[in-house]
Amino acid sequence: MKIKLNQSVLALTLFIGPWALHAQDNGYQEGDWRRNITLSLGLDALRSNAEFSGGNNSVSLSSDPKWGYGVMTAVELGLADYVGVSLGAHYLHRRFQISGNGVDLTRTVPTLFFPLEARFYLMKILSLGAGGFAAVPVGKTSDSYTVGDTTVVNTGSTRNGVDYGLTGALGLNLPLGPLGVFGELRYNYGLSDSASNGDVEEKIRDLLFTVGVKVKI
Repeated sequence: MKIKLNQSVLALTLFIGPWALHAQDNGYQEGDWRRNITLSLGLDALRSNAEFSGGNNSVSLSSDPKWGYGVMTAVELGLADYVGVSLGAHYLHRRFQISGNGVDLTRTVPTLFFPLEARFYLMKILSLGAGGFAAVPVGKTSDSYTVGDTTVVNTGSTRNGVDYGLTGALGLNLPLGPLGVFGELRYNYGLSDSASNGDVEEKIRDLLFTVGVKVKI
């Protein structure tokens, strides 16, 4: 996991460099994300959970959130002083624990997450976002089972459906030299079956904490 995090930080640094120089040439002032097109780059920490329904055993399944991680980028178009539109892309490792029938399972679901939302600027540094999302599974889901003192890891599960739902965000944007620094709290409410290939429906909900930088493009 440390290797993956280091690779994510390196990739983010390589992306930030050229945009930072671009922002330095064009200047960055308070409120520049309004009435402009901006690019955001950041790192995610998230807590994911799941709700189960259907199937014969779903009533006995429970879920507890686990910490996951990811990287993100977003393009935001400021339409007016108080309204904008944002399209983002996150690569997330969603993790949660499933308990039931004497088995504890920790599930990791690699996902590409795309939120599309309206942005409402309450003031120059504070914004609210509301909209919808689509989440596409990538790679293979990893399940780590614990039965008694034995742990078994299965990485052979592949998902083939698109998850969609509602998303809302609260953002804080601060100018700092040539760049804008931002922090964001986001909640995703999954409405569809994220597994889409089993008897039990699995609807994932996420709480995301994101920090990063944004520049005018």
